[in-house]
Amino acid sequence: MKKFEEEKNNVVIEAGEVKVSENVVASIAKNALMEVEGVYGLIGDDAEAKEGVAKILDAISNKATGKDKGIKVYTKDNELYLEIFVILNYGTNLINVSRKIQEQVKDAVESIVGLHVVDVDIYIEGVHAE
Repeated sequence: MKKFEEEKNNVVIEAGEVKVSENVVASIAKNALMEVEGVYGLIGDDAEAKEGVAKILDAISNKATGKDKGIKVYTKDNELYLEIFVILNYGTNLINVSRKIQEQVKDAVESIVGLHVVDVDIYIEGVHAE
């Protein structure tokens, strides 16, 4: 535990560490990306596996880990790096949707967690036709 002293009032504040789980970051990222028009789901997302597409791709790719499958979170020097494995809707512009996901996720994670997001890499693992 570190002690910080404010010079003006001589108030000593003992402050501990705050740690945010990678699962929390992944959950924030998932909520942000699911708001993007053109996103069908994540690889390994149980809600999307009902039709079998995500489940099959999950088994093939083996890229889904953690509570929010389809999102990997790495930390280095208090900076975040995310890898997101998505299924997008057929007929959408894949590049534009991916860029929008990157923006939404970066903004949401930085504003909620307070750490700098260096990269949000998007891996399009499938296209869903309704």
